[in-house]
Formats: sequence, structure tokens, C-alpha cells
Amino acid sequence: MPPVTGNVADPHWYWWIIFYFFLGGIAAGAYLIAALSDLFADRANRPVARIGYLIALPLIAVCGVLLILDLGEPLRFWHMLWNVTTNRPSFKYWSPMSYGSWLLTGFGICSGLSFVLTLAELRGITRFGAHRLGAGIVGKVVAAIGALFAIFFGSYTGALLNATNQRVWGDNTILGALFIASAVSTGIAAIVLILALRRGHDGLPVQRLERADIFAIAVEIVLLLALVGLLASVGRANPLIAGSLGVVLWGGTLLLGLLAPLVLYLRPRTFGAVTPVIAAVLGLLGGFALRYAIIMSSQV
Repeated sequence: MPPVTGNVADPHWYWWIIFYFFLGGIAAGAYLIAALSDLFADRANRPVARIGYLIALPLIAVCGVLLILDLGEPLRFWHMLWNVTTNRPSFKYWSPMSYGSWLLTGFGICSGLSFVLTLAELRGITRFGAHRLGAGIVGKVVAAIGALFAIFFGSYTGALLNATNQRVWGDNTILGALFIASAVSTGIAAIVLILALRRGHDGLPVQRLERADIFAIAVEIVLLLALVGLLASVGRANPLIAGSLGVVLWGGTLLLGLLAPLVLYLRPRTFGAVTPVIAAVLGLLGGFALRYAIIMSSQV
């Protein structure tokens, strides 16, 4: 049996993995916000739950394709889940990649169930009471389980980087927390963007989401500054504060992706009806810039 180890050595990741981290974060954040709305908010927030569920599954499906493409032998991707020697499910407790494969599978199943239940609700399918399942007890049970998977999956990509022996990634322990905070923020941004384009900027669900995103952005800023501080204390911060990656992180993530949306949320009349659209787009771009900068920081 392979030895228990927390390290993943010498990864060579390309653009599809950056997009996997980015889209997976949006999916996790959108599903988590949808589930929380489903479980705790009133009926006015039902559009938030529906949109979150409807966008999570397609994004997770794309993530699965991207992850398969990253494998050396894509046609053998199912070996991550099934041991062909013992003909049993394969879970390698010493392998972060194995954890990730099972998290992606579990989250995908929950996202798929929520997607189908939401479609049944929207189309008013009455057979077996399917139109009531999404907003009823069945939908809420799936949402509660899916929310746990969303939290673990959203933080997993950061934890995976922490588990490596690469510089920057392995020199701190907070990437998981930073990535889940960013996932929540980008998930909110994706839902706000769709709601704002469909309903305008003054709807109650949009206002509630903007208030939630203010908190998520504040947490993300604190974690981002803490990350740089921790790296600086061990002399590893230079890749993230100098050169082109420094511009991406501080200009793209902090300034445009976090501070600018925060200002627009606090001053919602800045650009009239398109203010929430602009804030949401900037938030999404900032989430992508964060993942690009951190992933590439170990390889410059």
C-alpha cells in the first residue's frame, strides 16, 4: 500500500485546470447560496435557489470534462473511482486527487438532483407531485446534503494546492478558506448577473444577494491579505507581489474584482440600472484573476 502523504509533487497544469478551479468555484458558491436560500429564506428568494441550482449542474459537467482532459490517459478517468483489480469502488485516503474525484462525483449527483427537481417545479410537472418536490421536503434534504458537498468542493481546490510541496502553494494553510470565500462571492455574482439581466436592479433577491456579497468580499479581502502576510513571513510572497502576477492579483483581484464591486454595492446608483451587472462581471473576473495568479505563482 502506498505510504500516507500530504504532498502532490510537480504538477504541470494548463489553462483547462485554471478554468476547472474557476468554474468549480462558481458552481460550489452558486449551489451553496441556492441551498441556503432554499432552506432558510422566504418565498421571495425562490428565484435565487432556482438559478443557483440551474447553473451549478452545467458548470460541474464542464469541470468533469476539464478534469478528464488533464489526465494523462483521459479514457481511464473512471479508474479514479473504481478499482479494476478488486472490482470495487476505489477510495485512496492518502490521495488528495482521490478525495477530489469523489467530492466532484457527490456534488455532481446532488447538483443533478436539484437541477431535475427545479425543472420539474418550473414546468409544473404534476405526475407524482414532482412540481412540489423541489420546493418541498425532498428538495430541502437534497439541498442540505448538496450544501455540504459544495462547501467541501469549493475549498478542496485550495486545500489541494496546500497539500503540495510547491513554493507558495505549500507555504501556507489558508488557500482552502480563501477559495471557498471566493467561491461564495463568484457564485453570488453569477446569480446576481442573471437576476439583474432578467429582472432589473431593484428586485429584493438582488438586494439581498448584494448584502451577502459585501460580507463575502470583506472575508475574502482579509484572507487575501493574510495569505500575503504569511508568505512574506517565510520569504515566499514575491511571486504574488511583483511582476505580472502582482498586477493580476492586486489590480485584477483586489482592485477590480473586490473593491470595485464593493463600492458599487454600497453606491447602487453609480451606473443606473446596469450597476449590479457591472459589479457582478467585475466580481467574476476578479475570481478568475485570483485563481490564475495563485496557480501560476508556483510556476514562474
